[in-house]
Amino acid sequence: MTQDQSNLINLEDTFFLHGHSTKKRYLLKLSPIRLSITTIPSENDNRTSTIDNTRLIPIDDIYGCLCMKSAENTNKCYLTFYAYILRPPHGLSGMFSSKRTLHRSEHIFAYAKYDNYDANHAEVVRWYEHVTQAIYLRRNLPIDIVTTKRDKRALVFVNPAGGAGNAYRTVMEYVVGVWNEAQFNYQIVVTEYAGHARDYVQSLDLNEWSGIVVASGDGLVYEVINGLMSRNDWQEALKLPIGHLPCGSGNAFTTSIIRYSKQAIANSAEQFVIQSAILIATHQVIPFDMAVIDICDGQRVFSFLSVEWAIIADVDCDSEKYRFLGGTRFTVEAVKRILRPRIYNGCIEYLPYDVTDDTVQSNQITANTTTSQLHRHLLPLNEPIPIDPSTSKWRRIDGPFAYVLITSKSALSKDTISTPQSTLADGYLTLQFVRTRDASRINLAKTLTSLSDGKHFDYDFVEWMPIRAFRIVPTETSGNIMIDGEKVPYGPIQGEVLPSIARCMGKQPRID
Repeated sequence: MTQDQSNLINLEDTFFLHGHSTKKRYLLKLSPIRLSITTIPSENDNRTSTIDNTRLIPIDDIYGCLCMKSAENTNKCYLTFYAYILRPPHGLSGMFSSKRTLHRSEHIFAYAKYDNYDANHAEVVRWYEHVTQAIYLRRNLPIDIVTTKRDKRALVFVNPAGGAGNAYRTVMEYVVGVWNEAQFNYQIVVTEYAGHARDYVQSLDLNEWSGIVVASGDGLVYEVINGLMSRNDWQEALKLPIGHLPCGSGNAFTTSIIRYSKQAIANSAEQFVIQSAILIATHQVIPFDMAVIDICDGQRVFSFLSVEWAIIADVDCDSEKYRFLGGTRFTVEAVKRILRPRIYNGCIEYLPYDVTDDTVQSNQITANTTTSQLHRHLLPLNEPIPIDPSTSKWRRIDGPFAYVLITSKSALSKDTISTPQSTLADGYLTLQFVRTRDASRINLAKTLTSLSDGKHFDYDFVEWMPIRAFRIVPTETSGNIMIDGEKVPYGPIQGEVLPSIARCMGKQPRID
C-alpha cells in the first residue's frame, strides 16, 4: 500500500448502534490498518471512568462491509461490518485447551447526522467505499491482478465425493454466506467424474477468471495443477492463484497456507472451512514451490506437496478403504503397519541444497520453456547418476528403509505436520527417512505419532536434510509410492524442486 493510497482512507464520524437508543453514540475512526470504535459519554453522565471505551478492530479481521437503507420511513442509513476473530478459550475450557475458536461479529451502526436521507446515504456509501478499499489494499495484490482481474470471478471446483460426500453441503452451509458478505465473486462447478477438473482447466479462458478454488481434499488440487501444467501457456496459467477449501480427509494445502500466515488453525472442521473461506475472500497472492516428478512409466507430473515411500506411503494408500472415517483412516492403517512393518530395499540418490548455489535460486525459465525442459539436474530415469564426490554433487544413501518422505510444504494434513520448518517457498525439498536398522515398532510409533506436531525431527533415528533433487530406486517390483496422496506406478522415481513457480491464495505472516 502506497502512502498516497493510505492517505485516502482516513474517516471519522459519529454513529449509534442499530436497535439502541440514539442517545448512546459512538465515534468511529477508520485508518488504513484499523477501525476504532469509541463510546461517547452522554451529556448526563457525570461519572469519571478509567475504563478504556475504545475497541480496535484490525482491517485484517474485517472481511466485509454493507450499507443499507432503514426499513422504516426515516432518514437513517445503516453501515454493517463483518468480522471473524480467532480467540483463545475462556474460563475452565481455557485451563485444559489452548485451541482457538473463530468468533463472528456483526456490527451494525446507524447514521442520521443530516435531516434528509440522501445526505445520510451519501455519507454511509463513502464509508462503505473506504472500508472496502482498505480491505482490498491490505491484500497488496500483484499489479497484473489489480489491473486485469479485480472484477473477475474465481472458478470454484466442488468435488461432491469430498468430505465423505458432504463437500457440496459444506460449501453451501459454511462458505457461500461468508463470500456473499465479503462480496467475493465466484462460480461453482461441481465435478462429475475423476479428471473433470483437469479437463476443465485445460481449455479454460484465463482472462475470465481471477483464480481457482478447490473444495475437496488435496487430490483435486493435484488434478487442477497438473491440468494447468498440461497447457501450452502453462506459465500464464500458473499466475492464477489457487485457493483450497478443506473439504477432504487430508487438507494439507490449506493447512500449510494457514501455518505460513502464523495464524492458529481453527479447531472444528466447520470452523476450519470458514477460516479458509475468509482467507480466500481476502487473500494475498503468495508464491509456492512445486516439484517436477518423473515416474517409471514415462509420465512427467507436478507435485505441490509430497512424495511418499515405505510405511508412510502404505498408510496413505491402504487407508483408502477407510475413507468413510475421514482423517481417522490414517490412524487405523498406521496401527496395522506398525504391528506388521515392511522392509523396503533400495537406495535414495539426492542433490543437497546449497544456499550459495545460484541454480537453487532460480529456475531460469524463459518464455519458450516447455514442461519437458523444467529441470536442471535430472537425467533420464534409465541413465545412472554419477556418484563421485570429486566430480559430482550427487550423493547416495543405501537402504533398506522403513520410512521415506520428501516434502515441499509443512503439513500432510490438518493433524500431520511433517516438516515444521517449511514455509511455502523455501527453494528446496525436505528429505526425511528412517532406516530399517532403527525401525523398531517403538521407534515407528514414535515417528508417526510425533507427526501430529512435527516433533519427530527431535529423534536421532529420523534423518533429514534439505535437497534440490532426488531419485528413489526401489529393489522390489511391488509396493506403494504416492505423489500428493495419489498412487503412481511402482519403480524408480525422481524429482526436482521448482522454486516459487506457482501462486496460492494465502496471507503473509501476521504477528498479533
